[in-house]
Amino acid sequence: MAYVYIIEVDGVVRYIGKGKGWRIDDHMRAVRRIQRRRADGETVRSGVFHHRLIRAIEDGATVTARKLSDGLTDTAAFDLERNLIAVAAPGQLWNVRPGGLGGMSEAELERRRSPEFREQMSATIRVSLGRPEVRKRISDGVKRAMQTSEAMAAGLKAGRTPEARKRQGKALTKSFANDPSKGARRAEIMRRLWTDPEYRAKCTRKAKPAMPRQKHEGKQ
Repeated sequence: MAYVYIIEVDGVVRYIGKGKGWRIDDHMRAVRRIQRRRADGETVRSGVFHHRLIRAIEDGATVTARKLSDGLTDTAAFDLERNLIAVAAPGQLWNVRPGGLGGMSEAELERRRSPEFREQMSATIRVSLGRPEVRKRISDGVKRAMQTSEAMAAGLKAGRTPEARKRQGKALTKSFANDPSKGARRAEIMRRLWTDPEYRAKCTRKAKPAMPRQKHEGKQ
């Protein structure tokens, strides 16, 4: 079953969403990942909502997430989400989309779920794949994606070398020297991260050395 949830910033509803399972926690998990990577010196881009959420947290705001209505069908949850977003005060919400079915009517969604529509799409794809130029574009796209992935992997590996970490450390030190408030903000971010049990456990696992197994010998 689905539910509709809200995210409040200092008691003001800033986001309305529809979800299942642990979806309600996804945004804060994403925010914590971005903060951890930035605290490690990475340049990480974020979407509009996560950007605003991070700014609010860094300014000391209290962020809470809670369910408004649970045990709903997907259709009912989409409808409630869309209606709540529609009646919100202008400028209050940080939602990027209007909710619901993303602007698609329920009748259109049902049409796209029908066997006839799926067969029509399959036939269109089969015809397209029969054209050499289409297959070539797909092949070229896959090759570019693989090359990009390999380049990203190489870049990440290069960024983990002692020399790269030393350069990153010097850059951070220089940045903090030029703007002392950055150090205070980073310290506050780390303090907040340390209150997250998942992050604390991860750091503890990294710092804890592996204990050698001891062979227990019986008494002679």
